[in-house]
Amino acid sequence: MKHRAVLALVAVFTVLSPSFAFGMIGLDIDKELLLLKEGRSELHISGAQFRIAVFAFEDPDQTGLGNALARLLSHDILVNSRLRSIGVLWYSGGVSSPAPGALNYYDKVEVLTEAQQATIAVWGVVRRQGGRLIVDTYTQVPPHTLRKAFHWRFRLPRAMGGSELLVQLNPDRIFLQRLELTLAEGEQLKASAARLNELRKKDGDDQPVIATLPMDSVYFLQKRKQDWVLVNAGEERTGWVRARGYCAEACAPLLSASKFVSGLLAFIQSHRQPKVDPSLTDDAKAVRDQLLALRALDEAPPEISDREALQVIDHWFTPTATGFSVPPGGAAMANLRAVIEIVGALKRESLEQGISGGGPDDRAFDRLELDRAWVAGIADQLADASMIDPRNAIVLQNLSVLFHYVGDTARARLAESLAEDARTLSRAAGITQ
Repeated sequence: MKHRAVLALVAVFTVLSPSFAFGMIGLDIDKELLLLKEGRSELHISGAQFRIAVFAFEDPDQTGLGNALARLLSHDILVNSRLRSIGVLWYSGGVSSPAPGALNYYDKVEVLTEAQQATIAVWGVVRRQGGRLIVDTYTQVPPHTLRKAFHWRFRLPRAMGGSELLVQLNPDRIFLQRLELTLAEGEQLKASAARLNELRKKDGDDQPVIATLPMDSVYFLQKRKQDWVLVNAGEERTGWVRARGYCAEACAPLLSASKFVSGLLAFIQSHRQPKVDPSLTDDAKAVRDQLLALRALDEAPPEISDREALQVIDHWFTPTATGFSVPPGGAAMANLRAVIEIVGALKRESLEQGISGGGPDDRAFDRLELDRAWVAGIADQLADASMIDPRNAIVLQNLSVLFHYVGDTARARLAESLAEDARTLSRAAGITQ
């Protein structure tokens, strides 16, 4: 993000030296869990800057589509994300009902995602409903990625306490899509996924299949030629696979989910905004809007940056008889709104007073103050919204900062105590806020 005037709202992301890896490995979920339990697990495709874990969808009704869905999404992320360096971990199996005491499906996803330090995870559920199939697709932004790529901070002037206001993307477990298929369309999807394991002699559907892709070993993309990619799987297994056109008709909407995931990765790499297909859920659209609002706050002229940012997210706050509707992300979206208002007001104050630096040592910036009654109103609104998610440590920490500034010491101490309790609970659950 750029830095204008007093804006010090920055996302912290450590960019690794990319090894320019473009590869995928097929892994067995239960085998990987056993290796992890025995202390013999290793990072797969460790040289890639971005590593994406895509899991076979949970398949309680035994439709046989769990692995196929993950295969299609894995392939699209690998060949069409256009990142500098990416490795995809495609997990198959492990979707049957757990034995007593064993990990359930989502726990398996979470454990392996964390163990592999994957940048993002993709998973889902497929169910049979009468004569149709219902496919729900999710993506998960793990805590380490949230901290590095989707966490922003803004330091207030010293005259306002000098503390930081924080923003973090929410929801981090994003329900992306619900897709309905006929049973026949499900079989077509399964056939499309199977073809992705076939290596052809040349780039053409009429070319003979010369090999199949192996499990448990990495294969790499060597080059692209229009709608095809050349894949090298070692041991004389080099051939062509389609990059586009392999998932048509009823299968095609599924790839809107993988494109959204690729968009999140592009944001991490170069702050390009993810595009959201209209068929995706409100969760996906809310995530996009949060990123758009932060970009507007950062890049628009200071005198209108908060107005432009609020225009992006205000449609989520629909008036109701008891206040406002709950937007996706809940209290976190309200937190973003509060930070936008305060940052925007400080930017305008800086503009009026001719302050152009806004760095940590800018004495003129540090003398700025906002009207306490106005800030108290924002804090009250955020406190009301915090009831939606009373364990959101970031929201509570911001409330503590704002209440301290307006002189409401009792509420500031309460918010600070609740924030620490929330952080303690998160640490106990293995989550960092």
